[in-house]
Amino acid sequence: MTDLDLKLKMISNVAIIIDGISIYPVSIKQIAEFGYKNYNQAIKILCISKQEIENLINEKISPLEFLQMNMIFDPNVKIILNEILSLICKANVVYSDNQEGFVIGGRLLDKNNFNEVIDIIRKINSVENTDEPIENPSNEKAKMILEKRRKARMKLMSSNNNEALNLYDLVSIVAVGLKLPIDKVAEYSIYRLLDQFKRLMAKEHYEISIASLLHGANKNDLELKHWTGNKSIN
Repeated sequence: MTDLDLKLKMISNVAIIIDGISIYPVSIKQIAEFGYKNYNQAIKILCISKQEIENLINEKISPLEFLQMNMIFDPNVKIILNEILSLICKANVVYSDNQEGFVIGGRLLDKNNFNEVIDIIRKINSVENTDEPIENPSNEKAKMILEKRRKARMKLMSSNNNEALNLYDLVSIVAVGLKLPIDKVAEYSIYRLLDQFKRLMAKEHYEISIASLLHGANKNDLELKHWTGNKSIN
């Protein structure tokens, strides 16, 4: 599957199928029904990375092995994982000790496909994968842009920052910005919601830059890249 195919499926709320396992975007409404705090905790456990595991226990084991270990010591972890996978896959999910994996609607999520499935779940939920290679830009300007982007993303998503935008804020902003009823935006997935929010912010930034230009601002001081992603104005 190409990156564009994946993005189209995610923004269209189409199921993504890996080894017969259907992975569905979860809507904001479903998250509210599940419980926002519970959903975040469950996703954090399910999508834990190798690097996060190593930081926690100073051991290099796979995420699936880490989850299996925790399910042995804490039965509640098994319940949480079965519930979140049931919501995401829209199927009955039971962890099988004999098969060493999750049975999802007759299909098996195990060591052979776990990383691929979880990678899709991360992307659908806009969860950063800390195992991905660190971006290494070749010049100082690129480094500054990446650092600015990183800080903005952390501020946007950090639940510990009082200035951060939470899910409630994002739903309201997108509803107002797109002139849509709250109920309609509540059917969006996290991926779609963040995509629309970023487009709105890019459009607003572009319009402010154009207005500043018309009022005599120096073109070199403005970022005039069109909000659709096309080339900058010359």
